[in-house]
Amino acid sequence: MVKKVRDVSFFDIVNGIDMRVSRNEDLAMFDFGNRDFQKVKEELALKYGPDEDIHFRNRSNGQFCCMLEGAMSLEINGRRYDLRAGEVCCMLEDDCYRLFDTSEDARWFVIVNRAGGYMMQGVNSALLLMSFKTKIDSKRSFRMREKTAGLISVLYGLMRETLDDEAFSYKDNIVKSYMHIMFYYLCSDFLTEDSLVEVRPPSRQDELLLQFTRLVSENYKEHRKVSYYADKLCLTPKYLSTTIYEAGGRYARDIIAEFVVCEAKRCLLNTTMTVQEISDYLHFSCQSFFGKYFREHTGVSPQAYRQSPF
Repeated sequence: MVKKVRDVSFFDIVNGIDMRVSRNEDLAMFDFGNRDFQKVKEELALKYGPDEDIHFRNRSNGQFCCMLEGAMSLEINGRRYDLRAGEVCCMLEDDCYRLFDTSEDARWFVIVNRAGGYMMQGVNSALLLMSFKTKIDSKRSFRMREKTAGLISVLYGLMRETLDDEAFSYKDNIVKSYMHIMFYYLCSDFLTEDSLVEVRPPSRQDELLLQFTRLVSENYKEHRKVSYYADKLCLTPKYLSTTIYEAGGRYARDIIAEFVVCEAKRCLLNTTMTVQEISDYLHFSCQSFFGKYFREHTGVSPQAYRQSPF
């Protein structure tokens, strides 16, 4: 059997589905069911052949799926997930996935994210963000409490209603606020699921991670060296890096790079700034060095990222 991998971008999803989509520049939201799933399978069979092994690579910055009724089976990065009503599934950029089957009564909704970390942008708890990312990296789905599932469905409906109503002057701000509320509700279940996360007072390492992340969020446009932040915290760079890794499972340099690259992506996708202007804005010594830095952390050049549909 021939394995085919099809890249699926934000653009493909928004423009390639025959159903009502609520959207802005960063989000697309739509409902899906067994009938829609069977239609997609038929279209894929016509395009690739009925015996082909079709995989998809997620080229949007994230997809969030919530099962409302029935069941669905899929594979993400080689791991099978059997979703039931009340369960959610998150897919990150570059995840490889394929759909196996759905029950006849299956119904779910999907939120597709174009801008990196849209649901988490503005959340000011570094420890919460780190914990959420660590759990998602190890497990892409989890079950919500019944009450949480009901609240998530209500929030989804409110977001769609807001996006579809042209009378709202601040609809993007309203939707982002709803997304933050949804994120906190999800964390309340996800981070305590099966008591895997022990509730404990913050340690010295946790406090240092929070201090470091706040410093980075305030200074990353001008300072990308770990030594700068170590000096601010009156620590050696080695001690800071070791402690940050022990507390959050990520190196200090990678956290700094994530802030820089996320802001660069935002500018490339959502502004008319030239690459040179973005380079100056982020205080790189020259456009060439900015391009090298961006490529090192994303695999593509700034211009290529801007021109691509994802």
